[in-house]
Amino acid sequence: MAAAIDVLEIFESMVREALAGYEPPIKWIGDEAMLSFPEPELAIQALGALLQACRKEPRLPLTRAALNLGRSFAGRVICLDRPST
Repeated sequence: MAAAIDVLEIFESMVREALAGYEPPIKWIGDEAMLSFPEPELAIQALGALLQACRKEPRLPLTRAALNLGRSFAGRVICLDRPST
C-alpha cells in the first residue's frame, strides 16, 4: 500500500510541476487529474512535457492523456489518467 501511495505522490508532484504557470488541476480523481486550459495548444504543450517526464520516471507505469475540446460547466477540460499499479 505504501508503494502505491508513493507512486501517486510522485505523479501528483509531476502534474503540479508541469502545470507551473497554468491553472491548477480542477480536481483529482484517484490517480487521475482533471485539467483545464484556455486554448488547445497550451494543453498540448503542457501535457507533452508532462507525458515525457512521466515516461522517464521508472517508478511510474504507462501514463496516458485524453484531450477533449469543447464547453463544459468548467470550461475546456482535459483528463490525465495514470493507471493504478
